[in-house]
Amino acid sequence: MSEQEEILHLDDIVGLRQDRHAHVTIRIHKWHYHVYRVALTFVEGYHGTKEEMEKAIREGRIGDAPKALFPEDYPKHLSIVCRPSDLIRFANALKRICESE
Repeated sequence: MSEQEEILHLDDIVGLRQDRHAHVTIRIHKWHYHVYRVALTFVEGYHGTKEEMEKAIREGRIGDAPKALFPEDYPKHLSIVCRPSDLIRFANALKRICESE
């Protein structure tokens, strides 16, 4: 089984919420199990390693996470699992939308 992983850190400008900005950590994880799959996992906050992200997700599920910058009903993490070809289609759509910037 071949695996690849990368972690990105982005600024989330939350001007509509509290006139503040926060970090979002995105983990890109690719593996093969019958077919190739890729997962994008978005986690609120800055997490430098996979282990820190897993801990933040676990704490968010059991309710022990520290007070966040976002409203209570805002999701603390989100995962998208798809085929790599679908992720490329998604990336191309983002590129078309953001290309003018």
